[in-house]
Amino acid sequence: MKLTAVVAVAVAATVLAVPPSLAQGDRWTLRGRAVAVLPDDDSDTVGGTGTSIAVDGSFGAELALTYRFRPSLSLELGAAFVPLDLTTEGGQAPDLEVGSIDLMSAALTLQYRFQTTGRVDPYLGIGMVFGRISGYSITPDMQGVGLADITFSDIVRLFTQFGADVEIGRGWMLNADVRYAPMTTQMNLITTAGTSFDKIALQINPVMLSLGLARSF
Repeated sequence: MKLTAVVAVAVAATVLAVPPSLAQGDRWTLRGRAVAVLPDDDSDTVGGTGTSIAVDGSFGAELALTYRFRPSLSLELGAAFVPLDLTTEGGQAPDLEVGSIDLMSAALTLQYRFQTTGRVDPYLGIGMVFGRISGYSITPDMQGVGLADITFSDIVRLFTQFGADVEIGRGWMLNADVRYAPMTTQMNLITTAGTSFDKIALQINPVMLSLGLARSF
């Protein structure tokens, strides 16, 4: 599924809605976010079938802690959990259920904060994300084509971020941001005989739209 310009425009409008401020003396901020994941997915084809793997969009959750060590600089450590559904498309075996996976990630982000005045505190970030895929169980569709299991490699990638905190009073803020992470995992397709049928690269490449609450202290 390919991303549309409409998504990017909508998120930019949300983030730039008002102008920002930093509460005096507040260096730590705890954030809880709901996350919409929009994969810009692609994959190698499986064997000589011409069939590829698709990743459906999904929703997840994230918890993050930010330390503001300079007025314009902060570090954020976050952990997220997102379930994803995989299907096949095209070629000789389209529209099969590959199964569901759980993408668990930890990210460390360096953020530059624009020191503007008002209620909104916008920022740009660049960071490193570590992702681990778990929770996979073989589906009847995959058993029907002779597979017994699928394993996934870990993911380590750089990502970019753009967001803003909007003050709502007493140390509480609304938080919205958008991130893009070019994530690729290696899928190993294992047959019922215990051998590897094929190894393919699955590009998840998600745009992640987040909205949540934050508390400074």
